[in-house]
Amino acid sequence: MINYRKIKRMRMNKWLLFSCVATLLSACSVQQTKSTTSNLVSYDWEVMPMHPEVMVYHTSDDKSKIYLGISSSELLFARNSPESPFEARLDCDVMIERMQQGVFVAHDTTDFVMIYEKENERDGIIISSNEIDLETFGRYRFTIQLTDLNRRWSFQTSLEVNKFEGGNKEDYLFTYEAGLPVFGEILRTGELVKYNTSRGDQSLSLRQWQPKTKLPPPPYVQGSRNYPSLPDTTSGQEIDKDEIFFVTEGLNTMVNANGDIIHSFLSQGESYPEIKSVDDMMFSLRYISGRREYERIEDSNYRKKEIDAFWLDCGGSKDRTRELIKIYYRRVEEANRYFSSSIEGWKTDRGLIHIVFGNPTKITRDNDRETWIYGEENNLSSITFNFYRERNPLSDNLFVLERNPLFRTDWDRAVTAWRNGRIFQE
Repeated sequence: MINYRKIKRMRMNKWLLFSCVATLLSACSVQQTKSTTSNLVSYDWEVMPMHPEVMVYHTSDDKSKIYLGISSSELLFARNSPESPFEARLDCDVMIERMQQGVFVAHDTTDFVMIYEKENERDGIIISSNEIDLETFGRYRFTIQLTDLNRRWSFQTSLEVNKFEGGNKEDYLFTYEAGLPVFGEILRTGELVKYNTSRGDQSLSLRQWQPKTKLPPPPYVQGSRNYPSLPDTTSGQEIDKDEIFFVTEGLNTMVNANGDIIHSFLSQGESYPEIKSVDDMMFSLRYISGRREYERIEDSNYRKKEIDAFWLDCGGSKDRTRELIKIYYRRVEEANRYFSSSIEGWKTDRGLIHIVFGNPTKITRDNDRETWIYGEENNLSSITFNFYRERNPLSDNLFVLERNPLFRTDWDRAVTAWRNGRIFQE
């Protein structure tokens, strides 16, 4: 038997899904949301023992539902005594804020302790609760903190959602063919997907297309970037509610009858976001290679051999070279996992900085900005990068770097470190 408090139990393979409730109180005290410093969230994939995902689905005009998903294999099972069963114990805190006069204001929080036994770990389960009272005509921010009580480790994430009369992506619940909700903006090529909706259009137009994107320039090069936008000439295929569609490589964009982009899923092959092909290894090498070096590799009939020679020249020894390759391409994969939007994560501004400079010492966040600090804060030798959210109908996960010519020295130092066999900021 599974022990539980205020939860229902259902079974599903592979994923543990939580639907957590937070009640909105109309007579709450109002506070302006300040920027927050996060030591709970890291862009280092291997450091994080759990990788939860979260999304919101508006089930009606006054109700919504939060889905929080985590692989059951990432949970830690422990027991209080030799006679007790092995259990995973998770605490879920949910806070909802609503935008008022340009700032988010705080509402109530709810705490749930979720417990289930080791014997159910193989199949995974769904833990569900009542829907959230969430009225229409509002912009909201959800902050979820999930704590593994056995590990005494916490994960915190937040997302912004709109709930107006039409054109909200949260009015649509996308699921795989088997019914598992689709989290995030990445789908593997060949996946079979469908959608459900209670408030949206019963038929959407599926536009499948290949955007043309350029690599971001170094952080010291000023100028704006042109991010993808849905071309007017893109033809669509009508997809009805509960009708299964096939994901193709590129962007799979769903558009409603008013021309609003509901959701856009990025697909870059069956292995993405992982780096498994020679071309994947070559493309991201451009950040630390010279133009002629890169062109020589690109034009070669033996790209793998040229890539190996490049890294061996940097590392000097086989052992050091293996370490350079491991760390560099791990960062590329992390960039794909965390920063993918309408373009691959490694091609974004945050991806550029993450790959070359590594995980920041400190991250601060507010509504539309991330600040990455390398080194001690307020130290003259530290490096600070500011990223600002780019409002783009194709993605909510696009941040643009505030470039500065003064970054030239820091950039040259980081690239030179890689070229001399030293891993920058590891």
